[in-house]
Amino acid sequence: MKIYRKSIGLLLIISSLTIVNAQPLQNRVLIATSQDGLNFQKSNIIFCDSADVPDAVIGPSGSVYVFYQGLITPWIDGIKMAISSNGVNNWQYHQVIIPGTGNWPGKPCDPDVIVKGDTFRLYFTGDTINDGTPETYSAISIDGINFIRENGVRFEVPNNPVLDPSLLWTGETLQYFAGGAPQGFNWHAHSTNGLTFIQQPNFYVNNLMMANGISINSGGYRFYGFSNNPNQPGIRSIYSIDGRNWTLDSGIRLQVDSLSLLEYLYVKDPAIVYKDSIHIMYYVTRKRTSAVEQFFIGSDIEPMKITPNPSRNIITTISPLLKNPDARLKIYNSLGKVIKEVRLSGRQESSIEISENGIFFVVLDVNGKKITNKVIITN
Repeated sequence: MKIYRKSIGLLLIISSLTIVNAQPLQNRVLIATSQDGLNFQKSNIIFCDSADVPDAVIGPSGSVYVFYQGLITPWIDGIKMAISSNGVNNWQYHQVIIPGTGNWPGKPCDPDVIVKGDTFRLYFTGDTINDGTPETYSAISIDGINFIRENGVRFEVPNNPVLDPSLLWTGETLQYFAGGAPQGFNWHAHSTNGLTFIQQPNFYVNNLMMANGISINSGGYRFYGFSNNPNQPGIRSIYSIDGRNWTLDSGIRLQVDSLSLLEYLYVKDPAIVYKDSIHIMYYVTRKRTSAVEQFFIGSDIEPMKITPNPSRNIITTISPLLKNPDARLKIYNSLGKVIKEVRLSGRQESSIEISENGIFFVVLDVNGKKITNKVIITN
């Protein structure tokens, strides 16, 4: 599920080892397959590194289209997509273009796509006024790459963030789910035209964060999700015959393999398509961490915390690593230019003044091992 949480484009941020605070740079998307949509086998194929919150659809041509949050530059992420005839390899990667959103303080992120006929409708998270409560917007496209934004807001909850939309047609009703609701719940809404949504009671099944759903050829619908609760790890699914009443499927669809060199800490944000009689899952995991981060695994200590974030001009960086005599702290702007190098005092807290507005990257370097946090400055 993505984020203000995860996405650099929007922004909160940064580097803790929890699911919620990871960012595209730290994640990768892997591929798994299944005959029945319940029992998945990992292929050990990397769809994309430095990627997050995928959504997958079958396009009008029959090819697989995967939309995701990925790196546009080494410092900036945005919505990207890839096309494959078989959904496994020979991908063609593209940046998604949505004119008219370039000046948004909360850039488009968290893509979810619905295909009807020859048209792609992209739902995404955005924040046009930087009030900390992003909404869901939409855009349409014929090729799945170049989009035209549709007027208005698709879904919002006053004074609350709405994050990472996930949608599925169940008969004549378009089911809408999103994050940002109270812990364990999802925002929920219905639409009959894909543009106007009527809010429903918050949706809850076993703490699942709803990720992606599919229509089942034999009848009914299945939605896949994951939990931010460390006591309920893994990817699970729910089933409905009519889109109204949902039941938790038994078992776990996928769990992290702690011995794998390809995945680490968690599996989450599954996206599924049914292609050539096979269910293909694109799922997110954490890339293996640096030696610095490894030090903190199993503890309650964050490698580096920045507060407040966003901030007006002064931030406090907190990390036990700041006491290391070999530690160096630098501030980069969004172009990758060093705007400040901080002299450390031997304490685990360091206050830093940043006089410019924008998104900045605080880089803590300990003998070449780096931890990077993003911070937003709004003077």
